[in-house]
Formats: sequence, C-alpha cells, structure tokens
Amino acid sequence: MIVLALILIAVAVTLGFGVAASSADDANLEVFGASLGVTVAGVFFAGAATAATLVLGLWLLKKGMRRGYRRRKEVQELRHQLDTTPTTATEPASQAIAADDPVAYQADASPDPSTQRPTNP
Repeated sequence: MIVLALILIAVAVTLGFGVAASSADDANLEVFGASLGVTVAGVFFAGAATAATLVLGLWLLKKGMRRGYRRRKEVQELRHQLDTTPTTATEPASQAIAADDPVAYQADASPDPSTQRPTNP
C-alpha cells in the first residue's frame, strides 16, 4: 500500500513539473467577473491547490464525524453501564445527601432513644 502511494505521488509530481515546464502559453481566466491573465501552468497549479484543499476539507470532516461518533458511543455505553449497575448505597438517598449538612441530617434522623422519656404503662 505504501509503495503504491509513493508511485502515485511520484507520477503526480512528474506530471506537474511536465505541465509547468512545457506550457508557456497565456490564458485568460475569469473569476466572479474579474479577468486574470495567467499561464497554463498557473491554471494547472491553481486547480491542484483547489483539489488539495477539497481533499483536506473532506479529511477534516471525516475526522470530526468519527470523533463525534466515538463520543456519542462512549456516552451511550456509560449510560448503559449506569442503568445496569446496581446501587450499593445502604441508606436512603435523602439521608446520604443530608449527611453533608449536619442540621439537615439531624432533622431527618430518627430521635435518639436514650434522650426520650420512658413511658409508664
């Protein structure tokens, strides 16, 4: 695969230099109503630059979409793990949250039996 890529690169560079060296003719290039006088080699290299920019843009789009897909997949897997993981808390959630706040914890906690007055039967 690498050898084939190197051969294609060498052919493209050779053809580019061949076009640039063999054509000295001038051409008129009209872009958005403006007329530019350029050589044939200039038109060729402008097209090559445009093609390279297009390929780079497509490559960046592919990378961005792949990254987004991986991120969505990871979030989906984490949500699935969260749904299937059993909870290990032994106390209700309200008491677990209130444990950080001593006042709230005392209000939610049951009264201490040692502080209650005994009842006479």
